[in-house]
Amino acid sequence: MAGEVGKMLLLTDSAEKRYTTFEDMISVSVLNRKLREAGIGKTFKEVIRDYEEQGEDARRIVDEALDTIVRVLYNLLWVYNPGTLVVDSCYSDYSRLIMTRFQAFVESLANEAIPIHVEVRQALYDEYHMMRGCFHMVRDAWVDEINN
Repeated sequence: MAGEVGKMLLLTDSAEKRYTTFEDMISVSVLNRKLREAGIGKTFKEVIRDYEEQGEDARRIVDEALDTIVRVLYNLLWVYNPGTLVVDSCYSDYSRLIMTRFQAFVESLANEAIPIHVEVRQALYDEYHMMRGCFHMVRDAWVDEINN
């Protein structure tokens, strides 16, 4: 599903009917480019590590990405209705920021007519999480095949 979400088209300008992909708005490489273009001499990894201590321009760039992620996750919740939402990234500080921002958003909707009930947490593994997940999928498929 992660690859599908990255290819999701988002309307960026309704007057001119311009679209972009989700990945083109929130990926680390795009955010690094935006930081360079804004004249910020830090990498995305450095910015998110000490997010609260960053200048206004750096926080604005990250906040725009976080707000986009929150809106997409909110819409996905209505489509899939999961009990748990696991936030992951190649940078655990980024997934922590996403999780914190999304939890705050969900809590802000607690008094809505249809409240959202979802547990939001970070992925269990910090390093090599994708490789470990793929290994588990392959191993489980292999065990299922042997048992049949």
